[in-house]
Amino acid sequence: MAYCPNIFFTNVGAFEKRMLKKSEQKIEHFKQVWHDPLSDFSDNQWYFYQARHTVFFTAFAKDKICKENLIDLAKTLVSLAPQLCTGYSNVGDGNDFPRQILEKICSIKTVKDLDGYPNKWDVEGKEMFSSSGLPLFRVKAVVRENGADADGRKAMIMVLSTHSLMEGADAALISQSKKSFNKKPDEEENKLSFFTRAHYKITSAIIAPLQIIAAEISVSKNYDVTNKSFIVEHKKLRRVAKSLNISRRALMFSLVAFALNIGGRGFSKKAISIVYADMDTVRDYKINSDFFKFHTMDCKFKVTKDFAKFAQNAAKTLTNVESNNPDKSQNFLDALFAAHRFYKKHFPFLYSDKTFRFSAGYHLNLSLTPPQRLNGDFTKGLSEPIYCGAYNPGLNICVFVPGRTATSFNFAMAKHHIDNVDKVETLLDELDKAIK
Repeated sequence: MAYCPNIFFTNVGAFEKRMLKKSEQKIEHFKQVWHDPLSDFSDNQWYFYQARHTVFFTAFAKDKICKENLIDLAKTLVSLAPQLCTGYSNVGDGNDFPRQILEKICSIKTVKDLDGYPNKWDVEGKEMFSSSGLPLFRVKAVVRENGADADGRKAMIMVLSTHSLMEGADAALISQSKKSFNKKPDEEENKLSFFTRAHYKITSAIIAPLQIIAAEISVSKNYDVTNKSFIVEHKKLRRVAKSLNISRRALMFSLVAFALNIGGRGFSKKAISIVYADMDTVRDYKINSDFFKFHTMDCKFKVTKDFAKFAQNAAKTLTNVESNNPDKSQNFLDALFAAHRFYKKHFPFLYSDKTFRFSAGYHLNLSLTPPQRLNGDFTKGLSEPIYCGAYNPGLNICVFVPGRTATSFNFAMAKHHIDNVDKVETLLDELDKAIK
């Protein structure tokens, strides 16, 4: 094991035994105040937890990493994002959260080299949903056994969390070592009319049972979702977007949808159904109900043979959705998740893991996070590019993460789509060469 000064103890004896006993008592105290975290969740958080939806943040490190470093990192993390301690009482600002508990969720592995990372990470996080009494996040590291590689990288660190507690907006703040505040929005500001609320509740009460039936019929027993990431320079994205007279967001959405559709063989010959998250908090429409900052919308991209036409149509579609009743999808999902929570509480026998892997007909789930900037104590020693993504065993997801000079494309999809992810890069290169 690598030597780390902050884990080196010199005095062995009665003092250490007393300290160990106190630590054990402290852990036991926190076990006594642990409670089911679901009781603290909003309806949306509850649904994401049921769906085993995870999110991750990962980057390479040029500093030496050991287990104690990871525990220090976890300690800083909960002080920046106390919501990660959901399930424990009296967490406060997270600064006094027991180190002994954090030690249990930190792990380190020595590897021959770092080639293949971040794609080698397991981002499903099954252990988070099967270990009661521990926080719903993990901090992991892989360390190169022979020191730094040719690029100066000695390790890679990953923070993995249930999506119920973290999102892209949180990652953007935490990457700068800034505190993440997840507060409920102004209820009066986002309050719907009585008739609108009634409409969504009645509609959801009818649709939720239909989804349960549809899931049992259409969702397979097994799933093969896996992850893959790559980097694209901003200069290339800007050149291609400018040549098509569209935004970089519209370009990135279009690249993924068009390339993976493979002329209609991937998703559809007519239209690609997309649900996407908007994280622009300066917009004046309602944000996600009572915890998250992102706003969910959906649309359909009409399939064409020509990419330029496809991308330009996609850009117009995004503009139309965001100009005309952009709250519709989010309001419906809020009501639908509440309906599922009610039904599962009173009729649990109706539900299986298939229920929460039902995609509702969406081919793609796309998200563009706020820019990620490494700064401060939390990310000291880490280097760009930054990879952030999401995993859901029932959805095909791509998360776009802008850094200073490049954007990472982070996929978690069914294997037959992951096998075609290289087509996205190939398409972009072809478009760029055509400009030159």
